Amino acid sequence: EPMWSCQVKANVHYIEEGVMVEGDRGPGRRPTTLALPASGPDVSFQGTVYPFPPDYPRVRVIMALAEARGVDLAVYGPTDMWLQLNITSRGMSYGVQSSHIHGSSKVSLSLSRDQPNVELYRSERLMDGAASGACVLTETFPGLDLLLPSDAVLTADSPQQYLSVVEAIVKDPSRCSVRRGKAAAAAWRYHTWDDSIAKFLSLARLSRPILLQRDSQTALHTQTQPQLGLGCEAFCRDQWRAGAADRGG
Repeated sequence: EPMWSCQVKANVHYIEEGVMVEGDRGPGRRPTTLALPASGPDVSFQGTVYPFPPDYPRVRVIMALAEARGVDLAVYGPTDMWLQLNITSRGMSYGVQSSHIHGSSKVSLSLSRDQPNVELYRSERLMDGAASGACVLTETFPGLDLLLPSDAVLTADSPQQYLSVVEAIVKDPSRCSVRRGKAAAAAWRYHTWDDSIAKFLSLARLSRPILLQRDSQTALHTQTQPQLGLGCEAFCRDQWRAGAADRGG
């Protein structure tokens, strides 16, 4: 988003799709019951893996966890794809099952693809895991604290850090109990479909065209709102200020 803003000199606004968890009352609605926390695998990942550079960091983390002794890694996704890494997928996961996997795992991996120069990008697993009451472990990135409170998720930035955090939580799952509750509360309070639609409609209203008279000709201009959006001021000039990453210690 900031990259586009700098290149096209436009005021770019980030609108996420909202929580996509399919609860027992339909997609995008908060479930009335959640999975029993930490009752499933030690660590889970639901998704795909491709043999191209943006997925290399993901591969390194997954392989480190798969090779670790005493760590029960559950991977869900296309079977043939994961077999390329000699990892056996436990099948595809959708809807209520996916939410249950997030919540029942002692640790649920977000692991977004590597997207250089694109801030606020994150895998849907980040928000869906949070909404499922999961103990979410994600990579750090500028703007993470704008999406979820810093004390609602765990972070790591290298295979060894991921392994260390997972081993600590597996040893004592209660260390993530408070984070689970805070993550779910934040996801359902600020990141529902209704929230995203309301933000879009608000931006559309504030950016509606206005007519100005100039040299006896009618010109169409777009009313700008510099106080909205994430543009060059926030990111292109390296003015993002984040606190220290919480690594579950």
